[in-house]
Amino acid sequence: MGFLVIFPIGSAIAIRFKKKFESVAVLSIFAVITLLYISGLITTFLPGLYLCVAVTVICTLYCLWKLFSDRRSVLEYVLTPGFLALIIYVLYFMWISYGRALTANDDYKHWMLAVKNYYWYNDFSNIPIATDQYASYPPAVTLWNYFATKLWITCSVGMSLTAQNIFTVSLLLPLFKNVKSFKEWKKWLLYFAMVLVIPIAIGERAYQTLFVDTILGLVSSFILWNYYEYLLQKDRWHRNIILWSLFILGLVKEFGMVIGTTDLMILIAVDLFRKYQMKDSVKLLKENFSRILAFAAGVVSWYGYLGLSDRVYSGTYALVKLPLALMSVGIGKMGTFFMPVLGMAGMGHLSEMTNLFNADGLHGEGYSKEVALAVWNSIFSTDQFSVGYILPLSLYSFMLIISGICIVRIKSGHAEAERKHEYVYGNALIISTVLGTLFFCFALYLAYIALFPEVEARTAAVFARYISPCVFNMSVLTLVVFLHEQEGISRRLYPILAAVVLLFAGVSQPVSLTMNKTDEDVFWGIDDASVTLKAGDKVYFVDSLDKEKLHNYKARFYYRIMPAKSNYFDADVSAVYGNKENPVAAFSQILIEQGYNYVYLEDVDDKFSNIFGTMFENKSDIGNDRLYSISVDSANNAHLTLSHK
Repeated sequence: MGFLVIFPIGSAIAIRFKKKFESVAVLSIFAVITLLYISGLITTFLPGLYLCVAVTVICTLYCLWKLFSDRRSVLEYVLTPGFLALIIYVLYFMWISYGRALTANDDYKHWMLAVKNYYWYNDFSNIPIATDQYASYPPAVTLWNYFATKLWITCSVGMSLTAQNIFTVSLLLPLFKNVKSFKEWKKWLLYFAMVLVIPIAIGERAYQTLFVDTILGLVSSFILWNYYEYLLQKDRWHRNIILWSLFILGLVKEFGMVIGTTDLMILIAVDLFRKYQMKDSVKLLKENFSRILAFAAGVVSWYGYLGLSDRVYSGTYALVKLPLALMSVGIGKMGTFFMPVLGMAGMGHLSEMTNLFNADGLHGEGYSKEVALAVWNSIFSTDQFSVGYILPLSLYSFMLIISGICIVRIKSGHAEAERKHEYVYGNALIISTVLGTLFFCFALYLAYIALFPEVEARTAAVFARYISPCVFNMSVLTLVVFLHEQEGISRRLYPILAAVVLLFAGVSQPVSLTMNKTDEDVFWGIDDASVTLKAGDKVYFVDSLDKEKLHNYKARFYYRIMPAKSNYFDADVSAVYGNKENPVAAFSQILIEQGYNYVYLEDVDDKFSNIFGTMFENKSDIGNDRLYSISVDSANNAHLTLSHK
């Protein structure tokens, strides 16, 4: 239930800095992530966890004090339409997430598995004892999910999903600033629907998975959104939020380094445009330098930490030595993570860049063109990616619409003299996001050639997930500019925006999420076993020869038996079926040489029993959903004994 800290911390920030709750709620999430992250770099998460709880208590007491001493501030800055909306969102996400099982294998291979490792060890999942298969992935969202479930009675998928979904809508919650009072209930309903369905219309499987691509896109658009507000208001508050958001962006996902680079290019491009309207070029230079440093702080600190994952520094010594070590190791690490092409920053090792120059030689003649064609088709068709459900648009069509809006605004719009700069800045930002999307597509093409497996590159796999941040940038920023220039939503615009919501968003999905929940895969043999799996144990998973089912079940089983490990990447038992000489000896050799302690039979057929029956202490013990202990005799043969209560 740790996600509830968003209310006391967000309220305290709102009162202290005199900002609407909806504008600052997400900063409470940023604060939790930052405290846990710094704590994890130095030691474990526990000091940061206790500090987050202490901050929550202090903020709660502060809000109660203000409630009695300055009730007007509480009413003005906290009890807003956005505050009410977030309460309803929290209740809704708790409802749809309770008892929900994850369906994507990547959730079990990393995203939820990392949360579970964080929960068990109160540390990053790159420690030797952990079971996370992609422990080098940046930790920002996982830290927030860890915090939410750590303050619950057990490690919970439902709590993690709820926390991540709250993070998602919190990044769009500032839209409620346009609802001035509770009397504007029609406007409130429209904004409520918009915030809920925007992630669904653009993100892949929003609200159903712990994939971070939707949050990556929303943090990116949040940066550009605050930059637009900064251009209009010249408020240092927004400048500081940009810096904090860039730091968080660098810790969301590895590919976030590419979208972060794209965002920095957009800000620099608009600032270059501003240079002709400002005399203080030094100020612009300082601002952009500080943004680059903020973004680099997240990226370099994480990869620097990975370089120091042997934990050679600890205690108070780490407070002095760690920052210097992070900088030196991080710079060295970035030598392998930053590409010669700016947009490829952080996408792979320099040795893999040879693929860019010798792709055809490595994968066959015409490989580069085939990959380029796959990316090209993904941009112009809706097969790989589309914006909206009822009226799906390809990326090209969507970019064309956004560009058309800018052209019409430039040709026909002439704002009043006192608002001319707002109009110009809006156009400059939107055009820059479109150009940034083109740059990102080129960077993604280079990534497919240099880093992706051949089978994925030839089809431009997961194009939708990787391109969605750019679409969030274009759509959210265009919406924000439009709402600002219209000073909110007038009554005559209600039908237009309602139609956009209905046409582009799958509004049936929120209803479907409440009605349909995937059942969790239960491995009864683990619960019924007479042994308790511990760290260092290895369990060999055996299933039927249904390859698709086997792949899915192996990922779920790997997650279920944590802190033990299983044969997710190792060959399954079918690999020794073809050994005509002695399949039993071959299987026994695999179990012994690879250090397995147990064998788990999920779903086996008569073929398995007939071939490997002699390995079991009692052949009659062979059955589904059963765990067996492995013993080795003097002849170095493995024998399996049923472990059952």
